[in-house]
Amino acid sequence: MGKTLVSGIGAVLVLVSSAIAGFGHGDSSHFLISGAHLLEQTVFIIEAGLIIFLFRFAGHFHLSWDRISFGILLGFGISSCEHVATWGFVANASPSGHVRTLFDFVNMATFHVCILIWFYYVLVPSRVKAKSAVPLPENNLAIWNRELERLLQQ
Repeated sequence: MGKTLVSGIGAVLVLVSSAIAGFGHGDSSHFLISGAHLLEQTVFIIEAGLIIFLFRFAGHFHLSWDRISFGILLGFGISSCEHVATWGFVANASPSGHVRTLFDFVNMATFHVCILIWFYYVLVPSRVKAKSAVPLPENNLAIWNRELERLLQQ
């Protein structure tokens, strides 16, 4: 089910981002530069859409992330959402060269913040949960039933 949903959402995002690129106008007088910017914008739209879908899917089904996957996905999500916002503004508002330079610095700063997020989630060890001092019996059916009922009520 997961592979089918991700593939379907990916296909829809490719169609939507292609339509946005088709109706969008270039941000430069040079065809190659404006084409590269539109291609980059479509890639960020697809990336941001897939990441938002993954977070929503995991949240809906109460799935937990492992530490490294969550950190990498969080960094990519922040980076792609910020890039979509800035490229959309640059492509549609036709700002001056100074403002475009400021947007380049914002893109670069956001990417460096995302690298720091990745370093944190990859390099800093996770906290080890303390184990109970009282060992629980492994085959206690009452504990299993209570936990199953708690899970079903969520």
